[in-house]
Amino acid sequence: PFSRLSEFERDKYDAWVANMECPLTNNPKVSSKEEDTYLKFDCSPSYLPEAKKWFTAVTLANNHTDNQGAAGYAETKQHLDEQQMQYFGGPEPEDQQNICDVLSLPAQISLSDGTTKQGKVPMVWCGYNGVFKIPTAAAVGVSGRYSSLFNVVVMPHSGAEYKTGPDQIKTTLYRSFIDAGADVVFGNHAHWVQSTEAYNGHLIVYSMGNFIFD
Repeated sequence: PFSRLSEFERDKYDAWVANMECPLTNNPKVSSKEEDTYLKFDCSPSYLPEAKKWFTAVTLANNHTDNQGAAGYAETKQHLDEQQMQYFGGPEPEDQQNICDVLSLPAQISLSDGTTKQGKVPMVWCGYNGVFKIPTAAAVGVSGRYSSLFNVVVMPHSGAEYKTGPDQIKTTLYRSFIDAGADVVFGNHAHWVQSTEAYNGHLIVYSMGNFIFD
């Protein structure tokens, strides 16, 4: 699944951050037919060493991260820790302790003498799974706690699938992240690319579509 990523000229980017919509466990795997029937996913941790070459961090805030139960979710984080891959968010939108995290991202640092060097920049990334319930105002407010200190990126996962644009519920929710203090919102879940807007001077992408998917 990673064989053609070089066509996107990865070396031109400081970092790639992705929505990882699959738990990573060593459980016995079921057939593709069973996965399609029950929509319960389970990926092999053996993919991670290659994934790490491309992706700097992943969000776990989606409706499939917990498809293998609490034990599978814990094992997923364990495998990411073993590979030293950063992650944020989780399947439960009201788990306020795990919504946001400060990530250390590679970046080009411009110096006063006009030269540049490789460095690290701390940024806050927040993940919200809003597929089965809308995050409360208290949960949305978690992202705003960091806004006076860091740049804040929100990656929500919500709305109807296979639609060309967001509905009013999704629009209201995504704008509320900006109102709470987020700098930018990158949405997932629709599986199709949806509209973007500049809301109060901040970018909202309602759905980025699929990147690697079956």
